[in-house]
Amino acid sequence: MSYYKPIIVTKPSTLFEMYIKDGINGFAMKKDEKDFVEKLINILQDENKQKEIGINARKDFEENYSRYNMGKRIGKQIKI
Repeated sequence: MSYYKPIIVTKPSTLFEMYIKDGINGFAMKKDEKDFVEKLINILQDENKQKEIGINARKDFEENYSRYNMGKRIGKQIKI
């Protein structure tokens, strides 16, 4: 996510549940080979969608998972 790349995860999984919003900052796929291939082909054919999701992934990373923002959250918890 920090490299402006869309993330592809299988669902159900912890990564999907905690970090990925399907079609917004990454892609979630069923653990099914046919579904995986079809969705992957669609993703690879749409460069604009890839870029848009990559930008969203980076934004989500910066707002929620960067060292700076994680430190801010921890600092707020320590002050309480």
